[in-house]
Amino acid sequence: MHGAKKRAFMFVAVVALATACAAPHAQQVRKAQDALSAGAAIETRVRFSDTASLASVTDSPDPHYADAVRLIDDALKDSKEALQADSLYGTALTVQAVASWRLGKTTEANAAALKVVTLADAEGSSKAVFPRDEALCRALPTLILIDALGRSVAKIDRADVPGSLAKLVAILDAGAKYRAALAKVAELPIIAGHPFQVYLAQSQCEVAFVMKRALGSVRQSRVTNDHRAPYNAARDAALKHLAETAGPATVRHYEGILPKLTLARDP
Repeated sequence: MHGAKKRAFMFVAVVALATACAAPHAQQVRKAQDALSAGAAIETRVRFSDTASLASVTDSPDPHYADAVRLIDDALKDSKEALQADSLYGTALTVQAVASWRLGKTTEANAAALKVVTLADAEGSSKAVFPRDEALCRALPTLILIDALGRSVAKIDRADVPGSLAKLVAILDAGAKYRAALAKVAELPIIAGHPFQVYLAQSQCEVAFVMKRALGSVRQSRVTNDHRAPYNAARDAALKHLAETAGPATVRHYEGILPKLTLARDP
């Protein structure tokens, strides 16, 4: 989908986490970050490739993500205390969470993200987690749910009118909830003015796009204002946040793929 392409491009920047320490445990985290970034770059290239050029993309992101997880697992096993002392423990867990997410290991991803959030919430831990790592890990459970929501659209059977409408309502309800959750993370003072806010706004637009796809997957004669209105509300809120954080070209792109739906007049 077009929204995923744009968001995937931002994802490369999102995973470019920073370490400056030259100690062996820090270099282990750096190698894991490099592997994560390499996987994200490949994933982005695949998403941007059309069908004709896709054959030229021979590499897979998964081995790179797996390397990132292995490197972090080793670092946490051998140097946990050193990572904590250098304020790199949260970064290591963030790499673990994101790499696990991209491998489809959502249980492991959520567990690692929860550790980061717990660490950030602990009293006196203001320097234990970098702001972007905290925000990413607070958003990650919702990002995982959004991926699942997008896959659920393909399961809508247009011929099953009652069933398809029930699934549509469920997707619209969940989409509204997930977009609001991302907006809450985007409003955290710790990431005010941070580029990660653009990623969160794009992810909100992706939620709206999933809702739009769901609307197009049922018989249009059965779609009512009660179905269109939640999409319009999510779309308007997502584009508002995007306009506050991204450039005009990015906003125009999403406005093009997220048209506002006209509500039918009451009889």
